Order: sequence, then structure tokens, then C-alpha cells
Amino acid sequence: MPDYYRQFGFREADRMKFKPDFAHNWDIPKQGTPDVVFMGWGAYPEGGPEAAFDSATSRDANAKIPNEPSRRYEETRTA
Repeated sequence: MPDYYRQFGFREADRMKFKPDFAHNWDIPKQGTPDVVFMGWGAYPEGGPEAAFDSATSRDANAKIPNEPSRRYEETRTA
């Protein structure tokens, strides 16, 4: 999902390791254990909402804005 949201101007702010204890009703065998990604919106990329949608739905990987994973990564966090 971060790759998709990046097309609309969101950027990663932080990542946190998946915690099964907090994942109520989550089907781990089916959905895996993805990181929890926190993102903030800055602005639409050049071309505005229409260009963002075109990029997000394009099958051409070169047309996409690459996601830049956050350097902040939380291994543990308390509730």
C-alpha cells in the first residue's frame, strides 16, 4: 500500500514491526505480517490529482513514483 499511496503525494514518516497481539481478526496465514506504515500527505505530485491517478493505475513500473521507506523503524512499541 505505501507504493500506491506514494503516487498521491503521501510519504512515509515511520514504520513499525507487525505485532500479532494487536492484530485482532487479522488472518496471518492469508494476509501475512506486514509492517505498520505511518504516512503523511504533502501535496499531489506534478500534474495534480489526474496525473496521480494515472500513475497509480499504470501498469508501467517506470511511470510510478518510487516509495522511499522511512529510515525510522520501530522494532517494539508498547500499547
